[in-house]
Amino acid sequence: MVNFELTVIGHISIDHISLPSGNRYISIGGSPTYAGLTASILDSKVQVISKIGFDFEETILKCFKKYQIDVSNVKVSSNPTTSFELKYLKDWSRILRLLSRCDGIYPPECQHFNSKGYLISPICSEIPLETLKFFADIDGFKVLDIQGFVRSFDKNGYVKIVRNCFLHKFLGHFNVIKCSLKELKYGLGFKDPCLCFKSLRDLGVKILIVTLGSRGFYAFFEEECWFFPSYPISRIVDPTGCGDALNAGFLASILSSNDVVTAFAVGGACASLVAESSGLNFLEHFNDLDRRVDWLLKNSVKTRLICFG
Repeated sequence: MVNFELTVIGHISIDHISLPSGNRYISIGGSPTYAGLTASILDSKVQVISKIGFDFEETILKCFKKYQIDVSNVKVSSNPTTSFELKYLKDWSRILRLLSRCDGIYPPECQHFNSKGYLISPICSEIPLETLKFFADIDGFKVLDIQGFVRSFDKNGYVKIVRNCFLHKFLGHFNVIKCSLKELKYGLGFKDPCLCFKSLRDLGVKILIVTLGSRGFYAFFEEECWFFPSYPISRIVDPTGCGDALNAGFLASILSSNDVVTAFAVGGACASLVAESSGLNFLEHFNDLDRRVDWLLKNSVKTRLICFG
């Protein structure tokens, strides 16, 4: 059985990105891309479990192999690779449209390995409940990003967030739940992040991370609420993949040091590097990571766990 520090589960995607500037480009995306590469840069031994289509060029996987990411559990389907159209507006809100969806990822494809940490982060319901149950029952430090579980797609592929009633019974099996504020409200049904964390904590969840887009994120741990502002970058270039980088930076850090607060800051710093770059260019700028982590630690705000009202 092969041992890894971090396993990332979700679809690798092909993203068609339109920016407010009018620039358009195509890039590989999905959690295995942004989270896997971020964790690898942070010296984690990473494995990816994913599905790609017949249209996915083998040469693209060389990017993963270059950073010593294990892709032996990336399976090729006769269906197209999952693909999204991401259109960013001037305020950096986005319109998300599913163009194609690859096959689901099932339990038989998730065995024969051992990992310290797991990031379960679907983007288009590619992880069915039976696979979620599989990961709920295994040992390890587990982060669940709910984004792909609370997305619904209309006949044209446009995304809206909906409540997933089946998701709740699995949440308590994960150490960390990560979501956006919108996903928390509409996907989990909580208006107040603190009330949500108290409910999750009763189920056994240790940490809740709630992202606020360009404003930063809330982090809930034990009896405290932390607010980490976004690192002040010169300008946003493309925020695609920021949440995945946050997840990976947090996971890689906490698995190596067990310092939760520093891990939050590492995640935030990784997200800022992604936002300041296009595509995978963020990989060239990790020499600035420590300075950004220090800034986030100095500018984070801690409060007691109270309701937002």
